[in-house]
Amino acid sequence: MMELITKEKFYELMEEYSEYVFWQKYEDISENLLQILKEDIYKNENSYDILTPFKEEGKDWLLKYVYKYQPRTGKILKENSKLFGGVDLDTKLEYTKEGELGNTFLGLECSNTIIEIERDFYGNNLCDKEENKTISKEINRYHSLPEKIKMAYFYKFSGFGTSGIGSVLPCNSWDSFDGYMDSYKIPKGKQKKWYKWIEQFMPKFDLKSLGGTCTDFMSFLDTRYEGNENEIEITLFVKTHLKDGIVYAIQNGDIENMKILSNPAEAIDR
Repeated sequence: MMELITKEKFYELMEEYSEYVFWQKYEDISENLLQILKEDIYKNENSYDILTPFKEEGKDWLLKYVYKYQPRTGKILKENSKLFGGVDLDTKLEYTKEGELGNTFLGLECSNTIIEIERDFYGNNLCDKEENKTISKEINRYHSLPEKIKMAYFYKFSGFGTSGIGSVLPCNSWDSFDGYMDSYKIPKGKQKKWYKWIEQFMPKFDLKSLGGTCTDFMSFLDTRYEGNENEIEITLFVKTHLKDGIVYAIQNGDIENMKILSNPAEAIDR
């Protein structure tokens, strides 16, 4: 279940638990911090690459394909949001050393709500040109999505995070079919029945391919979030082992009436 986070709540949490420094433009970053960011992100690859969007054209560079392939969503984000980045400089924490960075953050401030944006390590984002990362990018699960959705939400960045209205858009943290059934408290015995039922529609479907979890069928968008008063809850899935671009929709845990979306890009952008 996701949670909407207001701008006020976000900054309150940042002040309470960390020592974040934030910026909205590349030139806002101090020379000393910029040097540390470059070292940590590009040379050592210790931190997610939140710097490149600011080196390029900012929000318009990052959301270029959202604008192109998701025009309604793109229009809202283009007209009503501001891109910002941040880094935790609390070097007293156990996971940091002097001269290294703590957690980083990349997000949009949109209509008093914070939308978290995820990016991978430098070279691992689909748009990156690093040749030594080609193989890992070729087998990326994002290729199981329809091309327009992949380009809009997983090419320049890696989906939205778990906070903000990004929770009702394609997200970075994909959930397994097991996790989905668990969230609706479907008993384990009945889960086996649904695995067998779904297997007939999906060639080469591996019921338990990784650590006892089914990763061949995963959700990339879940409209459930804390405080949502909408009684219709839609979760979208793809087959990660076939990469055929087919998107399946399950409403309110009703697996038996699962649907295939004829135009998933349009459905997400509505």
